[in-house]
Amino acid sequence: MSNTVKKNSLFKKENIFSYISLALVFLAHIAILVFVLLTARYYALELNVAISAILFVFVILIIADIIVFVGVRYNDNILNTIASVIAVILLITSIGTSVYVSRLNSSIDNVLDNSGEEQFETIAGTFVSYKKTFNDISELAGKKVGILYETNVGTGS
Repeated sequence: MSNTVKKNSLFKKENIFSYISLALVFLAHIAILVFVLLTARYYALELNVAISAILFVFVILIIADIIVFVGVRYNDNILNTIASVIAVILLITSIGTSVYVSRLNSSIDNVLDNSGEEQFETIAGTFVSYKKTFNDISELAGKKVGILYETNVGTGS
């Protein structure tokens, strides 16, 4: 009876590669799900492109799923190898892009987040009038105003 159990064991040496390819495809699913969640804030920018890209990736995942499940079912090493290669490519690209998008999200959040501090910009200016003295800003109504941006600051000799 122990021989029968040994022969029917799920973890026979021949099945290990099948389970490795199955685990790689599963990890690819998780990595792509993380990428989709990280990029969700950008879908409103171009929804059609986002949906097309996600559908394309999920079709590749479904193809990899079918290949790995047929490979596991029939213990076919060629199909398991193909599924493993697809899964590794998806893992590398999804993890790499997830890291990039995570850094991008962090940078955008740092720019947008004022961290509870008041943000302001100080603009200094001098108003010069050659003909009349103005006491109130409402007196400038209908008048021409020019702006000079000084780029060279220095002292004259």
